[in-house]
Amino acid sequence: MKFFLKRNCFVFAMTFIILTLFFGSTVHAYLDPGMGTLLLQLLAGAALVIGIGWRYILRFFKNLIKKFKNNKPSEPKV
Repeated sequence: MKFFLKRNCFVFAMTFIILTLFFGSTVHAYLDPGMGTLLLQLLAGAALVIGIGWRYILRFFKNLIKKFKNNKPSEPKV
């Protein structure tokens, strides 16, 4: 159950970030002092998502590399 909750949290966070980046609108606004806090929270959240999901990211790439190594054509025997 614990793994399931962590995975769902990671998937939700990544989906939110991707949707925000691709479907965000252009805003012409001035940056007030509260914007520094917002940026700090954004960086802290990104660090948390990467910290929690780092194991899953590494596992994904390790499995991908392993799959390509196993599917390599064998050399002809002489």
